[in-house]
Amino acid sequence: MTTEQLSSLNINLKPNKLSNIKELETNHDVRNKLVYFFYQLKKNYDNYQKDLNICPVKITWDIDDTYSKTNVLNFKTNYVIQGVLSVKLYKHIFTEINKLYFINYIIEAVRLDNLFKKQSYHYFKGKICCDVKKISNYNQYYFMQYTKFIGNK
Repeated sequence: MTTEQLSSLNINLKPNKLSNIKELETNHDVRNKLVYFFYQLKKNYDNYQKDLNICPVKITWDIDDTYSKTNVLNFKTNYVIQGVLSVKLYKHIFTEINKLYFINYIIEAVRLDNLFKKQSYHYFKGKICCDVKKISNYNQYYFMQYTKFIGNK
């Protein structure tokens, strides 16, 4: 694929449910889908480097399919990105100078995912078990804690 086609793919894959990137903090569904997609791309890239089989990667979030250019692939929700293209897309995420559109969403989703993992680790560190029945919204309470509140439990 050419650089122009990868740049077009970068615009095409941007989630359309989010009005801005800050919504990734609260829209757990889209954030988790983007993180999962990124790690599938990474797995394909690693397998490609080792001459192992690579698999197509499914697009599970809603994307705007109105963007079109001549001679450019235009994906829709529930399409799959073929293995070799997923490898090139993974490489493009790290080599692209302008971190815009889809790449920016991927970077922010992975950053937030790592932050939430650290927060949950710090909360559960040293705890043997937790009583789920005492808390009405278990997942929101435990895994979406802000850093400033972690030490106050």
